[in-house]
Amino acid sequence: MKSPGEGAVGQSHQLRRDGERERGKLEAAEWKKLVAQAEATGGQARIAELESLLQEARDDVQDLQGKQEEKETLSDELVNKDTALRNLQAEVELHAKNTQYEHFQREFDTAKGLREELVKSLEPTLKLFFASRCDGKDPVQLAAELVPDGPTIVLGVCC
Repeated sequence: MKSPGEGAVGQSHQLRRDGERERGKLEAAEWKKLVAQAEATGGQARIAELESLLQEARDDVQDLQGKQEEKETLSDELVNKDTALRNLQAEVELHAKNTQYEHFQREFDTAKGLREELVKSLEPTLKLFFASRCDGKDPVQLAAELVPDGPTIVLGVCC
C-alpha cells in the first residue's frame, strides 16, 4: 500500500498532468482559432485580390469595347471617304473626257470652217481648171470630189 504522503503527491501529479492537458487543449483550441482566423483573413485577402483583378478585367473589357467602337467608327468613315474619293475620281475622269471631247469638237469645227473657206476660195479656180466637171455642180460637191477628206499632200511644180 501507499503511504499517505504518496497518495497526495500522486494526486498532485495527476492534477498537474490534468491541468497541463487542459492547458494543452486550450492552447490547441486557441491555435486552431488563430489558424482559422488566419485562413479566413487570408481568404478575405485573396477574395479582395481576386475582386481587384476582376475589376481590372472589367475595366480592360470596357476599354477594349470603346476601342472596338472607335475602330468601327473609323472603319465606317474610311469606307465613306473611299467612296467619296472614287466618286471624285470618276467625276474628274468624266470631266477630262468631256474637256477632251470639247477640244476635239472645237478643232473639228475649226477644220470644217477652214475647209469651207478653202473650197470657196478655190471655187473660181476649180471652175477655170475643171470647167467640164463644173456643169451645174455645187462647188462644195466638186471640191469634195477633187479634194479628199483627211490629210492631203500638195505637190508643187517648179518652173
